[in-house]
Amino acid sequence: MDILTLERLENLFFAQGYSKIPSNLPEFNFYCHREVQGLNVLYVIDYRQGLYISEDQYAHMKDRIADFFRVKGETEIHVMTLRRHGDCSFMRHRLRIFMDGKGF
Repeated sequence: MDILTLERLENLFFAQGYSKIPSNLPEFNFYCHREVQGLNVLYVIDYRQGLYISEDQYAHMKDRIADFFRVKGETEIHVMTLRRHGDCSFMRHRLRIFMDGKGF
């Protein structure tokens, strides 16, 4: 199975015009790209080291990301999340929950 490393993932983002935003936590990476409809922010969370985030923590972090850009004068901010996890069966389960509208 071909693993999508963070470096390969970053190269894909950079090729699409995204810029990396520095983060002091290695489990969290942020990328942004301005489009006509506003600012797109990709929020990459690396769960492979046993990281656990509750729904409330996740919602709080997304709000903080949007607040960070609002302070800089942005009005239309779209925050999207990509979760990296080593256990594919876990991710398939979470994807099913998400698709059913029961997960975050």
